[in-house]
Amino acid sequence: MKKRLYYNLFVLLLVLVFAGCQNGITADNDETEDGTTKTLSTWDASMDQSTISNLFSPDSRNSDSEETGMPADMKTALLGVFDEMTEEEQAKILASDNLEIEISEEIDNDSGNLSDEDIEELSARSELKSFINSAFLGKTVSNKTIYVAGNEMAIEEPLFAGYIASLYVSDENWDSLSALAEELEVTLNINEVKNLKASVDNYSETSTSKGLSSASHYDTVMTDDLGSQLKNGDILIVKLCNPSTMSAISHYIIGDYHHGGIFDYNYWSRNGREDDEYSVLTAQSDQDGMVEEVKAENPGHVTRDPLTYYTRSKAVKILRPKSYTEDAAKTAIAYAKAAIDVDEPADYDLPYLEAVYIGNTSHDLNISNNPYCTKVVYSAWKKAGINVDGDTSNTNRGYLVAPDDIISSASDRYYKFKILWKTYKYKTYSATTNIVESLSR
Repeated sequence: MKKRLYYNLFVLLLVLVFAGCQNGITADNDETEDGTTKTLSTWDASMDQSTISNLFSPDSRNSDSEETGMPADMKTALLGVFDEMTEEEQAKILASDNLEIEISEEIDNDSGNLSDEDIEELSARSELKSFINSAFLGKTVSNKTIYVAGNEMAIEEPLFAGYIASLYVSDENWDSLSALAEELEVTLNINEVKNLKASVDNYSETSTSKGLSSASHYDTVMTDDLGSQLKNGDILIVKLCNPSTMSAISHYIIGDYHHGGIFDYNYWSRNGREDDEYSVLTAQSDQDGMVEEVKAENPGHVTRDPLTYYTRSKAVKILRPKSYTEDAAKTAIAYAKAAIDVDEPADYDLPYLEAVYIGNTSHDLNISNNPYCTKVVYSAWKKAGINVDGDTSNTNRGYLVAPDDIISSASDRYYKFKILWKTYKYKTYSATTNIVESLSR
């Protein structure tokens, strides 16, 4: 379904500079979708002269700030496309009062990593984010204090207003969203935003809707003896029955999936080869309200989960790096264990301000510095030389590494658009992992 939007250059279509990726643009007027490429959404975009001028100016090109009023991936992609054009085409763009672009998001599912439901979820979330970002294209926020889920965020440097609006939407803070739109003179249909948010929420069923009261997990497992099916260092990303049982601060990284860790095969093997043993390296909040039998070994810290935390959930995906070796897995596991097997493991501490680009400890490779679950996963495998953060352009949850970002590392992604007389297909990300197993109920 087409919508007239100023922007969505994808929630998922993430990385533009990434070691080992074969990113680039090709012009093809007869581009067709093959059997494995899935289109997430298609829409018409429009840029006015002010936005065009701001984007393509030398100062904008060299700036790391958000002064252009658009996410970094959109800016980099459009500049890349512009540079591939002839001088005549560039001149036509610069002279345009209004530039019309036909855009589509695509994801390559050639290995069947994602189910039809996964694709539908991604499309719903993408449509919501694109609607918000399109409305706020060209708008920035600076020198402003905002409040999300009771937390104060001081925005000093210019920041794309769409990021702030998306936080308000996640929080269902409609009054603040309306006030932001009014302040920036943006026309925004709040009811349409609510409808799109409801579509996303339809894919995030709570245990209450499944007849399970308010429990975080099911009483039964999806599979017995999961540990025997895993390799050392495998990544587990989980969807809980009821994410409201997580800490309030986890609000900032929850997407379709809620938590993650990496499997320590040797620990599992030495301790009875039972799935209720603590064999998944992670970081956990205090877990108040969590089902007792699946709680971590040391809640509130860098710690270990039992595998049953994952097998008693609503869904779990198991990922393995494409370039997996036993030596790399040993390096990753050893690095995570070094933060756990100490007298006083660091307290769980999600740095929520990084959702709006204030600080970036999520990528400092110091697990004990503001640790949270998927920082442990990212840091451990990055130490082994493999980047499993699929959002390396940091457009999903700012600098935070969300569980969804880890899952997105398993798919090649593109965006295709028609501008002037040509169709360009831009590869934005080359997968670094495979989803080797998906379990759900």
